[in-house]
Amino acid sequence: ATGAPPFVPPIPGASEGLASGGVLTSDTVWGPVHIQDFLRVHGHPVFVGKVTIQKRVDLYDRWSDPVLLGGFEDGINLNLPPDKVKDLEVDADAGGFKFDGYNNVYLEFKGDSLTYKFSQYGAETTVLASSFAPNGVIYVKRGNLHIKGVVKGQYSVVAWGPSSGKGQIYIDDDITYYTNPKTDHSSTDILGIIARNEVYVTDNTANRSDINIYGSIYSEKEGFGAENYDRRPNSGTINLYGGIVQKKRQPVGTFDSRTGRTLSGFLKNYGYDDRLMYTTPPSYPATNSFEVVSWYE
Repeated sequence: ATGAPPFVPPIPGASEGLASGGVLTSDTVWGPVHIQDFLRVHGHPVFVGKVTIQKRVDLYDRWSDPVLLGGFEDGINLNLPPDKVKDLEVDADAGGFKFDGYNNVYLEFKGDSLTYKFSQYGAETTVLASSFAPNGVIYVKRGNLHIKGVVKGQYSVVAWGPSSGKGQIYIDDDITYYTNPKTDHSSTDILGIIARNEVYVTDNTANRSDINIYGSIYSEKEGFGAENYDRRPNSGTINLYGGIVQKKRQPVGTFDSRTGRTLSGFLKNYGYDDRLMYTTPPSYPATNSFEVVSWYE
């Protein structure tokens, strides 16, 4: 038999993972999903991969009915590790790079290089990415991290803080791969987006008309959502290719319960990166939970 854990790391990819999940009629979620709470459903969202939940399905009304194409189990309990993000400081010190004592770090991947600065309009420093963090771990201690750009290689960006307001990651614009694994299966580009607290799609001009996010998101104490989700304008769609592991579901928008029409924020188009079934970004947190998903003789 062969086995791999499809719902939690070391497969970093539960598309609405470890969360209080909520989905709308227009949502399509690819890949395995685990929700450590209720699965809250409005209308007829489509789940292409297997869905597991700890509690039960909570339907918005009697017309709501999720489309579960990959199978379903309830009563499944998969907890996140308690403090893995803090532990990654050791890896940053042993061949990665650590920013310590900065309230904000702005990081932009530019293929072979990357730039960083310490304020939105501050002076940039440009470095060769592979020399800057040879083991791929870039760690912000006691601060927040802003990211965007084009990733070439294998990296994990990490933000840790002891309390709310720190240890957050903001996605300021598209973050994609130099070699697109959706069209070129030889791609080895991969990104872990790892936060102690929230991972946000920033409320800014660049993110007012869709956003593309490639990577596996991990939020240890909070979740992945859109900043000012209920006050920002209708901003299109979050096109995510990778996975999400989160403690709590965070909203990305609001909708009209009668029509399902988006009123603010984003719709979701979440695609699972199948490579996460057998590989992980550098030092990605693991839960040591496994399930046999296929076998052969």
